[in-house]
Amino acid sequence: MQTVLYVVDGLGLSGKTKALADLACGLDRGRYRGEVVSLDPAPSPLRERFADAAVPVHDLRCPDGVNARVVLELGRLVARIGPAVIHAYNQRPMLYGGLVAKTLRVRGTVG
Repeated sequence: MQTVLYVVDGLGLSGKTKALADLACGLDRGRYRGEVVSLDPAPSPLRERFADAAVPVHDLRCPDGVNARVVLELGRLVARIGPAVIHAYNQRPMLYGGLVAKTLRVRGTVG
């Protein structure tokens, strides 16, 4: 089974986060496992949807600007999970997800 790791700024309700939830919760469970990284741990109704679908959500608090700590924490998480794909939404998640994907040689990267 391959893991798809979705990286997003936060889980506030928007078209972007609804699409992310539809993708992560709608994966073929026999072939894929979805996990989500949120760079903002704020409460969201989507958290319950992810929990109901057994999609783990990992919170990495990310202040404004470039933050090396977030790169390291995301790198540790990616090394532990071993995703086949990192799917990042928006510029900041693409920066962090792209750096980690390149460094850890995750072949599938979508932004």
